[in-house]
Amino acid sequence: MRFTSLLLCLIPFNLCAQAQFITKQELNKVRYISKDGKTTYYQNNSGKLQFSTNYNFHTLLKKVNNTQYLVYASVEQQRILISADESHFSSMDLGKNKDIFIAELGTKKAPQLLGKGVHPALHLKDNWASFYDRVSRKIIIKNLVSKEYKTREIKLSSKKNFYFTPTVMMITPNDVIYTDINKDGYMALLIYSFIDKSFQTIYKTTLPGHNLNFCRLKEKVYLGEFSFDGMLSNSSILSFDLFNNPKFEKITSIYTSELPDIGNLHCLNDKLYFIKTIDYNKKLNRKTTEVATIDTKTNNLELLSQLKYVNQIIVLGNLVLTSYKDKYYLIAGKKSLFDDRLEKGSAK
Repeated sequence: MRFTSLLLCLIPFNLCAQAQFITKQELNKVRYISKDGKTTYYQNNSGKLQFSTNYNFHTLLKKVNNTQYLVYASVEQQRILISADESHFSSMDLGKNKDIFIAELGTKKAPQLLGKGVHPALHLKDNWASFYDRVSRKIIIKNLVSKEYKTREIKLSSKKNFYFTPTVMMITPNDVIYTDINKDGYMALLIYSFIDKSFQTIYKTTLPGHNLNFCRLKEKVYLGEFSFDGMLSNSSILSFDLFNNPKFEKITSIYTSELPDIGNLHCLNDKLYFIKTIDYNKKLNRKTTEVATIDTKTNNLELLSQLKYVNQIIVLGNLVLTSYKDKYYLIAGKKSLFDDRLEKGSAK
């Protein structure tokens, strides 16, 4: 098996020492790396999803050639969810569902098919899973450890944007928070109770066309309101407690900007990571954007990149990366990962 070395740099560049990031395939084939760096999931063009660990590699799924896989995990890292798209290159339908599988992280046990949908996620110590069925416009929620719970569904109200995909988070076995868009184009963060069969709005965007990102650290949710490309409006990040917060009336602002940030908010290790707009040239309609972090303990904001045109944040286990042109840069996390390169003759 061929190995590829990618040089990643802890930013700022004038202070950093290059750290080598070793993968068993080209980086664009890597799908997930565990926190300790010992388990790597990757795919190849022959339709296989494989993982390597303990100096060996194993085939987890085998489908038709050029099947495209995505792997999702939570901070618990007990299980993974796999999205498999067999028609990635033959069907350009952006609204299609994909096969969703569940598997135990780092084991050879065959994955089980959960259903068809997109944007799967694990919840509550990896005992629950959710995904969105684009065809029925329903959020599907399944318990992974007990047959006591039947499959649960939440129907979205949005008919305005067929391509809208909600973000979902279970906070108890009976309560789910998620995003939706109303008929006027306002996005909202909602909570649904399966016991009361009732909805409650936690927060609604200040303008139609705004985008909400949210993530969780311990018992607090961080909610970012950002504008889609082309809208010149303010950005903000809020926080609220999940519990002991009746009707979610206590919402605190921790960050505001007069510029239209891209957002892409992530929570990791008591810090928030997002893409901040540093400058905007109205004549050229060009943003200068960088990765920024907010320490949730101090609310201090720090810029972590000097690339000028950042447009995405990638979280792999404990690593936070961003890309620029054809290179990837390490923003936060360990400089080097556990080296589990295969010794000659060890492949299975």
